Amino acid sequence: ELRVLLVFAPSHVTREVRRMALMCRPSAFRLGRTVECCRSFSRACFKYDGLKRKGAKKPNIKKLELGAKIEGIFECNKMVVVFHFNDMSVREWDALRLDVSEYDILMRVIPSKISKKALEGTRFESVTPLFKGCTALAFGDTESLKGLLRMTKKQSKLYVLGGILEDQLYTPKGIESLASLPAIQEVHQRLRGLLTLSQSSLVNLLQRSPQDLSSVLKLASEK
Repeated sequence: ELRVLLVFAPSHVTREVRRMALMCRPSAFRLGRTVECCRSFSRACFKYDGLKRKGAKKPNIKKLELGAKIEGIFECNKMVVVFHFNDMSVREWDALRLDVSEYDILMRVIPSKISKKALEGTRFESVTPLFKGCTALAFGDTESLKGLLRMTKKQSKLYVLGGILEDQLYTPKGIESLASLPAIQEVHQRLRGLLTLSQSSLVNLLQRSPQDLSSVLKLASEK
């Protein structure tokens, strides 16, 4: 499917496939997810070629490429959190990216206008009102949300605007509530402990019941 996509795509698509893949998570390198990540870029390129043939005004191809990459980030990641930032230096950004990388999370600074236009008409259109001013995206798996918030709270020039988790839009309070929930592994351990406790209680009850029954019969015979 990827080969067919590249054969019929414009020539500049093939040059950008590798760069598109770098914007996706490592788990998205599987064939199906790679095709999914590249489709948005291909659609933008086909749109550009159609406009060119009709004699319309030539769009900015770099903006189309960037918009396709932004759409690919939302398509290929279960968690995308939108941040607003103020006057952060390159050193501060490098330190923050290094901190969140411990939780397998990537961060990208994005232009708001291009992001809005890229997500219009997609299933992620509900997140477009968040793109105002200086914005950045943090994306990865939902299990890394707690670590992401822990690291970003250390930076006073950065705060959460909202985000998409499992294809649902969340407010900053909603994201905080999700982060406060226990991890899946912890829930599994608790359930395992409760099941083990219930089994042991049932065994003790079954062992004690015959003894109680014999004592009751003994008292009844004495009367």
